[in-house]
Amino acid sequence: MLLWEIIDNAAESVADREALVDGDRRWTFSELAELVRDLADTLSGFIEPGDRVAIVSENSAEYVAALYGVPRAGGVLVHGNTRHTTDELASMVARSGSSVLLASGDQLARLETTSLPSVVGAGFTRGANRAPAALRAWLMSRPDHPIWRATDVGDVR
Repeated sequence: MLLWEIIDNAAESVADREALVDGDRRWTFSELAELVRDLADTLSGFIEPGDRVAIVSENSAEYVAALYGVPRAGGVLVHGNTRHTTDELASMVARSGSSVLLASGDQLARLETTSLPSVVGAGFTRGANRAPAALRAWLMSRPDHPIWRATDVGDVR
């Protein structure tokens, strides 16, 4: 069984059961499986199997989606620590060979001040239940931009 199949199997057997709580946001297993699929579908258009995808984020639903969605897309998730300095994080991204950086909005803002390698950066915020759709829309609009941020659904800059 592959990692993301755990969520898919739960979505089939207990679809309406609560799977994840993040502050005042809640997902059933069916909704979580959809979030994971959306993120994986978005990433699969921009990474090749085996590509590394770095993540620097506080614990959040989006982090959980990345834990399952990145491998589903064929990527290898590289975990950064929010307590590292910006230089340490930039070094981790560079040394890991990550081609995509997923980060919370706060972490991405910190990292934008560093000399990151040419990666695609995605900023998650806690209010964005449909972050993957917003990420895809933004990436499609600016494919050559080294850092991009999705701040909320419908508010992408």
